[in-house]
Amino acid sequence: MHQVKYIKSIYRQFAEYMQKFNKPLEHLVIGLSQEGGVESLVNQEEITERWNMLKNELQPELGNTFEEKNMIEGGDRDFSDTLPLIKNNLLYTLFLNDLFYEYADPGIFIEQENNNISHRFLPMRA
Repeated sequence: MHQVKYIKSIYRQFAEYMQKFNKPLEHLVIGLSQEGGVESLVNQEEITERWNMLKNELQPELGNTFEEKNMIEGGDRDFSDTLPLIKNNLLYTLFLNDLFYEYADPGIFIEQENNNISHRFLPMRA
């Protein structure tokens, strides 16, 4: 779970409330392709169950505002089909973006033809 080390007191209550929405994704079991990219989410049912439990827990705190309805609908959508959410996450894209290569013999590296490393995270050469 993400921890907030410091936050101004006027935002603390809101930040603590929003942190609750991390609970369904605390334990991810992801399936990777041979190249290391995210291919599947093995524990989707568990994530959906945790979201439904959290939603029930939050029910007494929720009002009937447009924003709160959108948050719940977004949670229903994201936590019932979480793979797109993971694939579009910056950290997962950075660290699990088909970056593995074949290593036939120790010390001999064979680079695969399709190199999908994003230039967004690497310095540009002149």
